[in-house]
Amino acid sequence: LKKMMRSFSFWLTPEKQGYFSVVEDKYGKRRYLKALRIITFLYLLSACVVCSLIMSVGWFFRYFTHWGAMLTMLCSFFFLVLSHVQSKWQLEPRKFLGMNFESVEKISQVLFEMTWTAECIITFVFWGFVCISPAFMGFEKVEVEVGFNDPVSLFVNLSMHLAPFLCLAVEICLNRILFCKWHILFPIGLVCLYTIVDSSTTLATGKNTYPFITYENLLTLVGWVTQLSILVLGFAVGILIQEHKYRSWVKSCTVPDLLEKMTEESTISGTTKASDTTMLSVQMIVHILQLQLQFAQFVCLFAQLDCLLLPKQRS
Repeated sequence: LKKMMRSFSFWLTPEKQGYFSVVEDKYGKRRYLKALRIITFLYLLSACVVCSLIMSVGWFFRYFTHWGAMLTMLCSFFFLVLSHVQSKWQLEPRKFLGMNFESVEKISQVLFEMTWTAECIITFVFWGFVCISPAFMGFEKVEVEVGFNDPVSLFVNLSMHLAPFLCLAVEICLNRILFCKWHILFPIGLVCLYTIVDSSTTLATGKNTYPFITYENLLTLVGWVTQLSILVLGFAVGILIQEHKYRSWVKSCTVPDLLEKMTEESTISGTTKASDTTMLSVQMIVHILQLQLQFAQFVCLFAQLDCLLLPKQRS
C-alpha cells in the first residue's frame, strides 16, 4: 500500500526532499549554476529585445518559440533571486513573497519542468521540420528561413531555437531539481493554453502563425500530435537524467550522512521541543545544586556547634 501511495504521490517523497535543491548543483556548490543562470538571463534578454524590435508585440507573443524564451529567462531570473534569498537568510528562510519557502521551491520545480519540455518542443520541431522538410512547414528554402545569409536573422534563430535548449541542457545536468511524473500535466496544460491563444488569434485575424497550422486541415492535427509526442519524450528524458543523478548521490553518501540529510527537516522542526527539554533539565540541575549547597551549609553549622560544645563537655 505504501508503494502504491508513493507511486501516486504528486510531489516528491521525503527521501528525495533531502536531495532536492534549487540553488545547489550536484556537487553541493552554487557558483556554477549562478554563472550559467546569469549568462542565460542576459543572453535571452538581449535576444528578446532584438525580436521585439523586429516584429510587433502582438506577433511576438503569437509564437510558441517566444513563450519558451520568456519561460527560460523567467526561470533563470527566478532561480537567481531564490539563490540570493536563501544565502542571505542562511538556508532557513521562513517567508518569501508571503509564502513558505517550501511552496516557492515547488513553484520553481514546476517552472523548470515546463521550461525544459517547452524548449524540447521548440528545438526539435524547428530544426527537425524546417531543416529536414522545409516544404512541410511552407518554406521554400532553408537558407531563407534560418537566415544563413542574414546575420540578424541567424542570430535571432539561434538565440530562440537553439541557445535556450543548450543552456537548459547544461542546467539539467548540473542542478538538483527532480522531476515528478505526474507534473507532466503542467506542460500539457501550457501547450493547451497556447493552442487556445493561437487558434483564437488565427481564426479572428485570418492570419496563420505557422504555415501548416490553419485549424482546418489534417496537418494541424499531425503537428499537435507531434508536439505532444516530443513533450512526453522530453519529459521522460528529464526524469531519467535526474533519477540517474539522484541514484549516484545516494550511492556516494554514507549511511550516517544520508540519514542526517533525510532527517534534517524533522530536526529543524523539533528544535523548539529540544530547547524546552534542555531548559527544564538545566533548571532541575540548578535546583539540585541549591539543595546540595543548603545541606553543606547545614553540615558546617552543625560542625561549628559541635566544636563549641565539645570543650565544655571535656571540662
